[in-house]
Amino acid sequence: MLGISVDQVRKMISRKEMSTMQVSDRSPHVIPIGEVIRHKPFVKKKSSMSFDDYQNIDALNATSLKKLNKSLNHYLFQEFEQTPSMVKGIALHDYVEHKMAGRDFYNYYAVTPNFDKRTKSGKEELGQFLRENENKKILSEAENKDIQAMGNAILSNQDFWQLVESKNKKVEEVLLWTHEGIRAKARLDYSRQDRDDANVVDIKTCQDASFKGFRSAVFRYLYHIQAQWYRIGYKAVYGVWPWFVFCAVENHPPYNVALYELHPDILAEAQERIDISVNLYKRFCNGELVSKGYHEKVECIWA
Repeated sequence: MLGISVDQVRKMISRKEMSTMQVSDRSPHVIPIGEVIRHKPFVKKKSSMSFDDYQNIDALNATSLKKLNKSLNHYLFQEFEQTPSMVKGIALHDYVEHKMAGRDFYNYYAVTPNFDKRTKSGKEELGQFLRENENKKILSEAENKDIQAMGNAILSNQDFWQLVESKNKKVEEVLLWTHEGIRAKARLDYSRQDRDDANVVDIKTCQDASFKGFRSAVFRYLYHIQAQWYRIGYKAVYGVWPWFVFCAVENHPPYNVALYELHPDILAEAQERIDISVNLYKRFCNGELVSKGYHEKVECIWA
């Protein structure tokens, strides 16, 4: 039992008097303050915000659960870093969103020519280009080519349009709720609800959008945990279970697009993984764990 209130903790954090907290005199665990604050429940809500603002919300999300599914240390040592593939994926989402809304994508993005940075004139031209586009995100010509091709392939897919086209559709909606006493969040690519009929669509870039190829990616990257977590959040906020669909698009020619739902058995397996991850996190916050790795004591390896 902590002998300090959440308000007291907040004040001490603001005064930079503490950054970690020990659960009890008997516990060897030092818990980051963020994990303590995370126990303060959310009021269920939905909102629109930038990706950076979403990242700054202190709550468990699908990425956290995937890390916890490996080990507590994977979660504790996670650091957010935008990889080139993530930057490209965000640009693709923006391309589709702006096109659907009738906005010019290139009001927000700029494509850099191939400047010869080995020469003085090339460096000067690059500097001028960056100054002229300082408020825009920068893409290479190759990235722009792929994003255009992937985005147009998605937008020309009639099955995609049938899922998202509605006066009630929402783009990149953020859901906030409390899951078993833990603050939770999710950011949906596309969603809509017409009476009791609701669906969520998530765009995924991939090497292989075929049934066999994408099925393999679902288990390799734990996409099914994300799908079930989004369904849980939607149910918590809206009161209905949505139909979840992946829109898979290949990130190279011919940029094929394929849509997939997950079998109930796969969603059930994802739910089991979520339950295990949440329980692990709660045990950590309660100071019940000795090992933060894969397991405690000695395990037998058998054939």
